[in-house]
Amino acid sequence: MFHKEVLYGWYILVFLVAGLMLINPLSSPTGEAVYTETNAEKVWDFSNISEYDYNSSILLNSTIQLKPITNTNTTTIQEINESELLFATEYDTNNDEDEEEEDDDGDQEDNDEDEEDDKKAKGNDDKSKNVTLKLQSLEQGSVELKDKSVIEIKLNHQLQNNDQLSFYILGGTDNGNIYLCEKKEGCSIPVYGSLALPSDVSAAWYNLTISGMAESTDTFFINSPDKIEIDMIKGYKKSTRNETTTSLSYPSSASLQTVDLQPADWESWKTFSKVEQLNQQQVQYEYSTDSGSSWNLVPADGDFTSIIENKVRFKTTLFSNTFETPIVNLIKLTYNTIPVCAENWTAQYGTCLVNNSKSKSYLDANVCGTSSALPSDNGTYIACDYCALFNCSGSVIKESLAEVHGNKTIYVVDAVAEANTKLEMEAANSTNVEIIEYNHDIKNGTSSSTSLNRYISLESDDLVSSVTISLYYQDLELTNNNIDENTLTIQYYNETSQQWEVLSSTVNISENYVSTTMPHMSFYGLFGEQPNAPADSASTTSSGLTGRSGGGGGADTDTSPKTPTLAVSQTVLSTQSQNPPAYFSPPSSELSCDYVVEMILPDQLEMRQDELYQGEILNTGTCKIAELKLELSSELQPMVDLSVLDSLSLSPGNKTNFILIRKEASETDLFSATSHVISSFKADPIVSGYIILEGHDDQEKVFRKELPLKIIMKSNFQQKDLIITSLLTVTILLLIARSFLFPKEKKKKNQERTLHDFRKL
Repeated sequence: MFHKEVLYGWYILVFLVAGLMLINPLSSPTGEAVYTETNAEKVWDFSNISEYDYNSSILLNSTIQLKPITNTNTTTIQEINESELLFATEYDTNNDEDEEEEDDDGDQEDNDEDEEDDKKAKGNDDKSKNVTLKLQSLEQGSVELKDKSVIEIKLNHQLQNNDQLSFYILGGTDNGNIYLCEKKEGCSIPVYGSLALPSDVSAAWYNLTISGMAESTDTFFINSPDKIEIDMIKGYKKSTRNETTTSLSYPSSASLQTVDLQPADWESWKTFSKVEQLNQQQVQYEYSTDSGSSWNLVPADGDFTSIIENKVRFKTTLFSNTFETPIVNLIKLTYNTIPVCAENWTAQYGTCLVNNSKSKSYLDANVCGTSSALPSDNGTYIACDYCALFNCSGSVIKESLAEVHGNKTIYVVDAVAEANTKLEMEAANSTNVEIIEYNHDIKNGTSSSTSLNRYISLESDDLVSSVTISLYYQDLELTNNNIDENTLTIQYYNETSQQWEVLSSTVNISENYVSTTMPHMSFYGLFGEQPNAPADSASTTSSGLTGRSGGGGGADTDTSPKTPTLAVSQTVLSTQSQNPPAYFSPPSSELSCDYVVEMILPDQLEMRQDELYQGEILNTGTCKIAELKLELSSELQPMVDLSVLDSLSLSPGNKTNFILIRKEASETDLFSATSHVISSFKADPIVSGYIILEGHDDQEKVFRKELPLKIIMKSNFQQKDLIITSLLTVTILLLIARSFLFPKEKKKKNQERTLHDFRKL
């Protein structure tokens, strides 16, 4: 069984760990990639037909619905138009005059009318009479059709086969017949159709259907072998017309499928939703995770979080009662994407170059390792004012022009107007020359002469075997500086000794320039002596210079002092080839190089975690460094990261930057976190080491320098450290309180243990 003290200690430990976890649960070092989770959605709005698979029963036009079916019905309607009787003439084919009698009703008025009609009729004779009035209407008299009697009728419409003649018959012979004949002579058999009366004839309409006619006519001849009393005759013309009607209907069902959705950055599905107009119809939604091989109904609540496959497609089926169609406006699926690192690019600028431009690049503060949001102007150059930054009076880059002097080709650069300088070079080819004119000594060198405040920095793309430098001046400059014109000389700045060395010079008083010849380009100035002052006329040679280009491995003599500035000190790495006297112009095969590299770096840095320092390396020598390497000594490597410069080529006058970043120790457990807090109260640790710089030409190493560097590791004491400190303080106080609160209990236990041991004895 645990003692109370032990159990109490565990309680305190658990309390402390829980507090630490709430403050910063096993946090990783700051400065690592920053990730953010994003939500995404896919909306199918049925506007792009290439995203769907469907048949002709679906109408797709920014919505989906069933495609209407147009039904066309054509109905033939038969119409019967009544044709009125215009004229009717009765012919008697029998010669016996006794057959002209009155009709059965014996009406004398009718006989008078008949006689009057007969007189009016053209061509009236004893064999015909007009019976039009009798047959045009009912109850206006009748005509008895009998053997040897023919009635000719004329209608107001022409009739044809299948049309009808209608007779209103008052009476007649049972089973009698009426024949439709071809001409007024009558016929013994029907020619164009016949009418058979029933056995019990009564007053009624009886129809005769016309047949066998070759063409239509409005005149017909009627006779009968039987006695038949006719009161009225009409014709009926049959006609047909087509009536077309249309109606709409819908398929009973049809479906549409989407293509597979498989997002590249998918992490999990979320919800399915839709916008629809059912119109009292139905729509069914299904999904498939195997490209349509099998289907499942979409959950009613649209929850897709349980589906683990990263590919899905949907099928929408529309059902209809054939009179209406449902409409689906859109379907939507939301999902989570894999957390991505949020790039945070900040602009970085290089040093302003003599051509008044500086490089622009970007650094991702979140160190994502990707470049999707990298600005398009990365790696470009922007305008700057070199002379405004470096306090020069003029700068120019010019291409040399070839001139023939005797049997030699001399390359000339005329920059008198821009920088009061003219160069005449012996070289293999034309080259670009960079000339910067300063009105002050940027080297802060030492000279026994008086400066004319005219300094020239010369750099070229290629090596030259000899260069004649002419520096122009004005008489007013001599007066202002109290200099004797005859004592003017061009002096060369020796990087190793940091002194100005007098060169053999020629003064052209008439054209106001001083000239000298040198085997290389470097930094030069115009000096003279004040009147009545002893002139330093002796030309000196370079001293203390080591390491010839192309020779046997230049010595690594570290003669580079440090020049303090306001914020940083400038460490100058200088390794130079030995130069001949200034008045001597050696053959091109014996030319040597000055390897001079300047590094802007303080002796001591104060750095906090994830803090960076940007330094600069400048090739101020006369030769191109084919390969430049930079590394940290083993003492600094665990604490600091360095941007690596592998096989970096650095031409004369060019610069490059390097970055130092302080690393942060991982705090993944209680003890390291506690140590971090405790260390916050201690003095800031100092780590000492070296930055190692090596330069190589095309054949071998030309210099190696180890620059001492101290880094003060400043602590970041934050609010969480204060909380952790408070927890530690509370824990210690609780332990102390425990020892005061339970001393008697502990003493009592000791006494009981002693008594128990005594009893055992």
